Amino acid sequence: MGYRLWTKLLLLLTITLSACLGKDNETFIIPPYEQTIPETIIPAVIIDQLRPYMTIHDGEEPPLIEGGFLASPMELVHASDIYANNNFYNARLLFSSQSCRNMICYTEEQSSAQLTCDNAIVTGRGNDFTFAGRAEMRNAVAGWSCTLGLVISGERSSDGTIRRLEYANIMLEKNDPYNVLIEVGDFRVYRDSDGTTTPHNWQPTASPNPVTANIMKQ
Repeated sequence: MGYRLWTKLLLLLTITLSACLGKDNETFIIPPYEQTIPETIIPAVIIDQLRPYMTIHDGEEPPLIEGGFLASPMELVHASDIYANNNFYNARLLFSSQSCRNMICYTEEQSSAQLTCDNAIVTGRGNDFTFAGRAEMRNAVAGWSCTLGLVISGERSSDGTIRRLEYANIMLEKNDPYNVLIEVGDFRVYRDSDGTTTPHNWQPTASPNPVTANIMKQ
């Protein structure tokens, strides 16, 4: 009796499922998995705040973006604070050690200042990518330290360039007794204004100075 009851229930479930699919073919469609930036790197609420001002590429199959690049001339797209100065140092970017788990390392240099991100991540699909990382920065002379979030998006072109590069920095945490840094939660979005970020062969220096030009209040 138990076997017959189970068979009837299974048949009823099959008929019900078929009827649902007949009424609405989208009811049981499971969307493809899309890897997103982990909360441990950049909180999702901040990523959502960035989306109106830059493209964020989700996905688990980003292109290989290893190499050095020169982003120039950079221009301001949006600042969540009252910052209006468009002076942004042209940046040299270095992506390295991209793994099959989409982990990646990043080094950036502006003038004689530098920052690094280890254990960062790259997401995307096809030629489109988004990099996300955290940099621990400290200026012993000025007396401040902070955790800076970085998000960089673009299209890796077959000619070796990055097209439509967009760049955001976000203040995640800070110890800033003289209140010279942007506030926690504030962000600024820039882009390479000519649309093409070119390959650039450079090696990081041993500069102890942190990149600060784009996180100062003034």
